[in-house]
Amino acid sequence: MIGLTLHKHSEKAIEVSFKELTGKEELGLAKFGGTEMDEMYWLLEQIITDISSNDERLKLDELTLSDFDLCVSHLYEQLYGSRVNCEVNCQFCSDGFEFDIELSDFKKTIFLDQKNYSRNKNGDYISNKGEEVFTLPKVSDLKNLKECPAESWLKQFLQQGECHYEQLQEHIETAGPLMSQDISADCPNCGESNLVRFDLTRYCLQSLKEEQKFLLKEVHIIANKYGWGLDQILSLTRSVRRQFAGFIIADNKVLRAYS
Repeated sequence: MIGLTLHKHSEKAIEVSFKELTGKEELGLAKFGGTEMDEMYWLLEQIITDISSNDERLKLDELTLSDFDLCVSHLYEQLYGSRVNCEVNCQFCSDGFEFDIELSDFKKTIFLDQKNYSRNKNGDYISNKGEEVFTLPKVSDLKNLKECPAESWLKQFLQQGECHYEQLQEHIETAGPLMSQDISADCPNCGESNLVRFDLTRYCLQSLKEEQKFLLKEVHIIANKYGWGLDQILSLTRSVRRQFAGFIIADNKVLRAYS
């Protein structure tokens, strides 16, 4: 799987290396349970082989929540492409409808105003007037959110200056946007504009879980053909396993055609 570079134009650029997903991770995800964040954290831990910045090794916990979401986006795009198909029920007429989100366009939109913030040598963000200096919440900081009110939790990221909770929240959401956003989607049936919660982590996990039945069929097909054991088949990368299953199905169709 192709690697990912975070903060390309920063002195604190981060390189993330991935291995390709195998059946072991796919099947393990189905058995894992927990919150969606817990599940995605577990999955990324299985497939990320290295995180480094200026030759310094980092842990997944040390990534900002925004960078974590970019890793999720990278995984989704490698598995399914850059287009996300969303299905919702209209809040006004109750009819169901679909719409697509192009992730490259979506990321350009939510990161558009990030350029308004400069960064110091420590990687902290500085508001355009230079009055506030702040850091972004990291994955490890989520544990503390359960133990204290959101306002006091957020204020710990303000390194310099004074600003209201709402203003600090806006700074952080703009400098480090997440791939879960409220977006507008027009219903093609009644024409009303719906406010819809788009959450890429949820879409990615749902897509993988919905493929479980295909994974088990592929295992069955390959085992029947080659006599391989479960562990051996699940150790294959997702793309190779699917190719093997596809070859076997194609051969069977040819044999049936000439029988």
